[in-house]
Amino acid sequence: MVDLAVVGAGPAGATTALLAARHGANVALFDPTSKDADKPCGEGIMASGVDALSALGVDDLHELGRPFSTIRYRVPGAAPLEVALPRAGLAL
Repeated sequence: MVDLAVVGAGPAGATTALLAARHGANVALFDPTSKDADKPCGEGIMASGVDALSALGVDDLHELGRPFSTIRYRVPGAAPLEVALPRAGLAL
């Protein structure tokens, strides 16, 4: 038995599940997995996202991740474009 089923473990779903569990709800978090997924998701968190996770009490991220201060865009047939960020994000 669960009090809340959350479908989708992206930023909104994971936050909803975390906060509900912290308030005493029995939570089940579901996230579909595709065998055909050809890219990682959620591995780079921008500075504002790191701030939001810290506000949720997930402070061990800095120990688990590596800061990054630029983003590099690659387009076939063009030179890579590297953009400096105003504040570092965190790669997990």
